[in-house]
Amino acid sequence: AAAAAAAAAASTAARHRMPTRAEVAAAGAQARTYSCAIVTKKGDAGRTSLASGERVDKGKDARVRVLGVLDLAESAIGTAYGRMLVAAAVDGGDGGGGDGASAVATFVRDNSLTIRSTLGALQQAMSNVAQSNKGELSLVRALPAEMEAEIKRLGAALPRLTAFIFPIDPFGLHVARAQVRLAEQAVAGQLADDAYDPAVRVYLNRLSDYLYQLARAAAAVVPGVGAEDTLEQLLRDRRAAAAAAATQATVTASG
Repeated sequence: AAAAAAAAAASTAARHRMPTRAEVAAAGAQARTYSCAIVTKKGDAGRTSLASGERVDKGKDARVRVLGVLDLAESAIGTAYGRMLVAAAVDGGDGGGGDGASAVATFVRDNSLTIRSTLGALQQAMSNVAQSNKGELSLVRALPAEMEAEIKRLGAALPRLTAFIFPIDPFGLHVARAQVRLAEQAVAGQLADDAYDPAVRVYLNRLSDYLYQLARAAAAVVPGVGAEDTLEQLLRDRRAAAAAAATQATVTASG
């Protein structure tokens, strides 16, 4: 039992650790072995090639439009993750920046693998669409359950939701969530049912849920963001401000 517990702990630590510089360099070297040209000029006339090799019209083919929205969603997540990595680098990960900074670095480390996996799954989803429902979908199929577990883990340290909150977070995760929603709508609304695997739609729906919870958790650990804000709280604050202004006006007039 002790050995099993130790193995489970080691597995959890491995899942949530940040990649080392050597691993990043090795991954970059491997990626460079698959060289492709940036400028091809093949799309200058308004047509492009899908992964299947099919040439299609950029403005008329629904798959191209959906791929563009998926690309936007992936880029939004990548931008948010980049901001998280910068915040963790500023802290250095050793707690030297104080309790708040240490909490940020820990948060980034604990969520790094899942966030990177969402990027990989989006690339698989794009490949599936580009090949008209073909290609590898291992991450797309595995991640919904993993993200549900992460939503519960993150939620354990968050207040219970009683109202819609304003989309405020330090990294742009709510923007990424909104882009994923648009991607889900594009897939479901612009593609034929047999043009993509249904697992793609499930993945996108769960991804937006995960990003929502991740944004809430990020706002809770970054110093200065403050408590979650809602429409109800805003209206109370406005009433209080109006009452204070009226009181001040009365005092000024009487003085």
